[in-house]
Amino acid sequence: LIYSLVAGCLLYYVYYRIMASRKHLLMQKKLELYHQKQEFQKETELKDKKINLLTEENLQSELRHKSEELIRTTLNIVRKNEMLLEIKKEVVGISHSIHEENLVSLRRKALRLIGQIDTNIEHDDDLQAFQSTFDSVHHNFFRQLEEKYPELSNREKLLCAYIKMNLMSKEIA
Repeated sequence: LIYSLVAGCLLYYVYYRIMASRKHLLMQKKLELYHQKQEFQKETELKDKKINLLTEENLQSELRHKSEELIRTTLNIVRKNEMLLEIKKEVVGISHSIHEENLVSLRRKALRLIGQIDTNIEHDDDLQAFQSTFDSVHHNFFRQLEEKYPELSNREKLLCAYIKMNLMSKEIA
């Protein structure tokens, strides 16, 4: 009986040790899993930060590109206005010098002006390209301006855009 009791106790002790060992192993596995989750979460957060940083850099680059495009478009419009002013001066000069004896010279000047005007007309989509680019950089500026102030002319809208770009009066002129 004592042997059976000792054997029973020994069996119980071995069973208890095995179960304790299993519990300990299970706890170690849970702890290891927890640490892996923590590490995975840190890596995920780091990758998310990198993605956000790259996205922001990409957006900044796109904004710079759009701003440069906007400046080019603005300079194109300025060039066009200067050309139109030159044409206006030519026409005023022609109108002051109309006489019978210089009709051939006037005809040449008129043909040259027509050529300049035709060249300028080819770039007539400048304002629409400017508005499109400006809207993409400045979050639908022209659309909002049109909604709030539909009575504004194209020149007034363009002036608003120049002001929004922080151009100086001299640059706007």
